[in-house]
Amino acid sequence: EKNIKLNDVITFLSQEIDTKGTPITHRVVGILKTSDGERAYRTKGDANQNEDEGYVEESDIVGKVKLRLPYLGQLTVLLNSLFD
Repeated sequence: EKNIKLNDVITFLSQEIDTKGTPITHRVVGILKTSDGERAYRTKGDANQNEDEGYVEESDIVGKVKLRLPYLGQLTVLLNSLFD
């Protein structure tokens, strides 16, 4: 996805040592151009007080959130409780 803007919600693969490769979904709060002309993104989780450490590179991005389904997680919990 090359059309990422401020406030878009993206999913990217973590590059942190203890969570490397884990998909993370956070909001874009800053965009910059790197020295090689690529874009890098500053992110922050909506429930977090502070921005994430470091930047997300384009190569680590899995995709951009295009649809949000509120309460889907609660439906999953309810269905699981019915069939346990």
